[in-house]
Amino acid sequence: MSLGGRLALLVGLSFPDVFGAVGALQPAVRAGEAEMFSALARRAMERRAVALRLVSSEGDPFLPAIQALSDRLRQDGVRHTLLVVPGPHDYAWNRGPGGVEMVLWHERIQRGLPPP
Repeated sequence: MSLGGRLALLVGLSFPDVFGAVGALQPAVRAGEAEMFSALARRAMERRAVALRLVSSEGDPFLPAIQALSDRLRQDGVRHTLLVVPGPHDYAWNRGPGGVEMVLWHERIQRGLPPP
């Protein structure tokens, strides 16, 4: 989450041969970085198809930047999902609904099942 979500994107997309799924929970990204993250995702997908999920909440101050990243990924043809749900950007949300959503998604994706 937050800076950890940013790190998940950077590490997961830099090593697609290691990670089959990359999930970022309220990643601390800036709208101006959308092109850089999309290029990283495109290079990763050329090496190996990676399931990619961005999760945020309506009260997340990073939401506009996350939406800009999702828009750029879509524009560049990078397959991913964006989920925006009610809630703030805080530990309670990340330990609760945000974290549960991400764990369920990873569990299902890694087992070859459709996402929740």
